[in-house]
Amino acid sequence: MAALLSGLALAAGITSLVWVRLGRAAVAGVPWVVLAAVAVVGTYVVPGFAAAARSPDQRARADLIAAQRDMLGHAFGATAVEAVVAPVPSPDPELITRHSREIAMIPVWDPPMLQAIFAGTGADSSHERWTAPALGVYWSAEAGHVPAFVAVHERDLLAAREADPDLTWRDAHAEPRAFGTGAVAVLAGAASETGLPHYIPDLARPESSATLLRSLALKSDRIAFSPAAETFAVLDSGTAPVAGIRVRGAWRRLALAWALQSPQMLSAGAVSPGSTLLWPRGVVQRLERLAPFARFGAPYPAILDGRVVWLAPGYVTSVAFPLSVATEFGSRRVRAVRSGFLGTVDAHDGATAVYLLPAPDPLSAAWAELAPDIVQPLTRLPPDVLSHARYPEELFEVQLPLLLAGGAQGLPDLVRRGTVGPTASASARPMWLPAAAIGGPPSAVVLRAVAVGESGAVEAVIDGVVESGTPRLHVVRVRAPAVMNQDPTPGWVRGRPRTLAFPEGLVTVIPLFAGTPNGNDLPRLAQVMIDVGGVGGRGSTLEEAIARLQAALGAPPAASAQWREARRWFARMDQARRAGDWAEFGRAWQELARVLGAPRDTTP
Repeated sequence: MAALLSGLALAAGITSLVWVRLGRAAVAGVPWVVLAAVAVVGTYVVPGFAAAARSPDQRARADLIAAQRDMLGHAFGATAVEAVVAPVPSPDPELITRHSREIAMIPVWDPPMLQAIFAGTGADSSHERWTAPALGVYWSAEAGHVPAFVAVHERDLLAAREADPDLTWRDAHAEPRAFGTGAVAVLAGAASETGLPHYIPDLARPESSATLLRSLALKSDRIAFSPAAETFAVLDSGTAPVAGIRVRGAWRRLALAWALQSPQMLSAGAVSPGSTLLWPRGVVQRLERLAPFARFGAPYPAILDGRVVWLAPGYVTSVAFPLSVATEFGSRRVRAVRSGFLGTVDAHDGATAVYLLPAPDPLSAAWAELAPDIVQPLTRLPPDVLSHARYPEELFEVQLPLLLAGGAQGLPDLVRRGTVGPTASASARPMWLPAAAIGGPPSAVVLRAVAVGESGAVEAVIDGVVESGTPRLHVVRVRAPAVMNQDPTPGWVRGRPRTLAFPEGLVTVIPLFAGTPNGNDLPRLAQVMIDVGGVGGRGSTLEEAIARLQAALGAPPAASAQWREARRWFARMDQARRAGDWAEFGRAWQELARVLGAPRDTTP
């Protein structure tokens, strides 16, 4: 077609020159009309007939599919390490025993249930709330890596003003009522005999848990900066220094009063000289004012050195990208989303920083190079902050439809439509698990989504995890789908299924709760169900459910408490060996020998 159009265009040009000498309009007009007609037919008519005569798979050329797959990997980071699990026809009796360590790390609590318990047992009102509990892994010298949920108590001043129109200015903007207070932590994998959480007063000593609501031991209980802190606040002059604006001088007071639309800023009675204005106090607002070229996702809390620190992933986007597909991200329609930044905000003093993550995408790296005073390099990222970095959740939700499209089989449809959205089923809604439960880094958490087909069978397991500071995607496709146990229990609320994919098959754990988040009674953990290939076990605890499942499978019992303690001391001994701490190595060796009942070596 291109050669034909080129020939007609050349002929039309020649006849136009001839028309200059002959003076006959038809000589020049006919070739141009023919050229226009052929161009229209070749551009619109012929492709339409050709497309109708071929199927979508025939229209999508293999080289185009490969090219788009590569470009989508660059645009959304949707490049995953794939594996296949083919469950055996009958469950493997040794599966539970072989993977008892990973299964024991599964949380038995759902964040909405914990949030309802916190709200029902702690002081709570329409303008005071607990943040959604965030799963993290914390190190303890006695217990090793301990998964725990952390929630922060914050105050929503906008909700307080709506609830009480007569709320005074000082109650809304001055300490102490302008701030939240404290945080709580609970063991992720345990519940009391009454079905309530085990609260951890000190994350360095998780074994000292309590069944009554107890706040975490923090260096400061004041939560001055949080996601709900949408309005400004004023600290008195005698307060310890924080990141804010000193209120002094008539001109500065006038400027602040105008900017905040708050006449009280002009009054020395309302705002004493030398006070500090905290503004903005929202976590995302602070990060995006510091780094306006990035968009930050939902912040989550972590406890670092006795302080509450908010962490949020930072994204860069582009509205144009070759061979990409359009998706909704926030309030924009974009064709590329990458996450190369990590933002932190101290909940107490407001210290705000943006760090460049390892192996960043080219766009994030370019912004970091252009703004070295804003984006701090990886070398300045504290190791404890990096250990709590999580896979960017908003990016994961964009990647899910691409990963669930079925690889090359699904890409032709994306080529034709040119769009992609959150088309994954509700069963694929992601949830957080300790990475140790999937054999990953013991100090990390993993974002896992489970794709379930129309028949209720698991079809794929998708993981997003941060490994050595770099986000990674893993996809396990189930070749022979294993149907999860769907045994109904009247009167109880079924929690989110936790599915672990092992080479021998799938293990699914489902907590059952008595009570609902919106009811009058506090939700309680009633039972735990565990399922392997349709064979299930139930108990009041995960350990009891595992024991009953093993009895049903005819498998030997899982490791005893003594064996688990021995494995814990061995892990500490190995860690001390890698660190070169031979004193700790010797102590761990002695404890391991004590647990195993080995005779003491008295040889000098």
